[in-house]
Amino acid sequence: MVHSRANEIWIYFDNNKAEGVATCKTCQQRLRNNRSYNLRQHLRKLHNIDLEPRPEELPHYSPQPYDESQIKDLLKVAKRRMLEDQEMAAKRARRRLPIELEKSTMINAVMGLVVHDGLPLKIFDSKYMKTLLNPICESMSDLGGKEFHITKSGCYHALDLVADYIRRSFANDLNWRLLSLKFESFSESEPGIRRVIAQYVDKSQVAARILGLVDFNIRSSEKIENKLKELLSKFHVDIKQISPKTKTLCSLKSLTNDSSAGPSGGTLENLIFVRLNMHLLSKAVAALPLFEQRPLIIANFDNDDDNDNDDDDDDDDDDNDDFEEDENNSTSKSPTT
Repeated sequence: MVHSRANEIWIYFDNNKAEGVATCKTCQQRLRNNRSYNLRQHLRKLHNIDLEPRPEELPHYSPQPYDESQIKDLLKVAKRRMLEDQEMAAKRARRRLPIELEKSTMINAVMGLVVHDGLPLKIFDSKYMKTLLNPICESMSDLGGKEFHITKSGCYHALDLVADYIRRSFANDLNWRLLSLKFESFSESEPGIRRVIAQYVDKSQVAARILGLVDFNIRSSEKIENKLKELLSKFHVDIKQISPKTKTLCSLKSLTNDSSAGPSGGTLENLIFVRLNMHLLSKAVAALPLFEQRPLIIANFDNDDDNDNDDDDDDDDDDNDDFEEDENNSTSKSPTT
């Protein structure tokens, strides 16, 4: 009969459960019966009886020696991995170098080059510009893996964000306070190009906002009317709401009725001021993006392709935008970085 280790102990001891002691059958020594370890130690030391299990002997296997080619291959792999680790550590160290340039400053500087200095957007897709900007953008990228890039499509998207904000902010200025529309030439314009300016009252003073440009060089009253409709539609203004200041001009078509007048002749000057019926401006008027009239501050300039799905289907440049739109821009507050 095979005894367990616990049962084997009681071959050599009498167990008195009532008193909680065990009596050695050989020497009659009494020990507490709640610890089998003490009982085994008694048998081992006093009676040379070992009840501990002996570990099984494992078969001896001699290690297989590596040949010289395997050792060389292992050394090559170890060396390559060591060099890769050193290179990655150097890259991380370069990324952590302090650069005294905030991301918002970088964004506003780039957008200022486009809006104020007239730098073409395609320059940001140039390989030479990427060589200049990519190290800075890489340093500004999040250590968590979210990358920061400046691209042509991203700038387009950022301009749309600012334009949308400016339209909404201008709406608060123009709504219910619009006095007139004014057509005005300017020094940098070509002949026949006029700025459309909205005039309104702001804090007891007459203020003005440029809404856009209209080309009166077109010798067709219908085309001019369509161009003006297209511009005013951005501000929810119907051309039927417009009445000319001069009584003899009943409609916009009178601009080109006089064949003797040139594209920018005296007939156009008769329509310098145009009044809008105040009670018809029930919708908020939104203004064209004129960045010199508002601080250029972008909310987010990060890579986020999920926001591309919210853009119009016909806007091909926004398919791979590198910047995300802040949902809070829908409020009247200015976007901030």
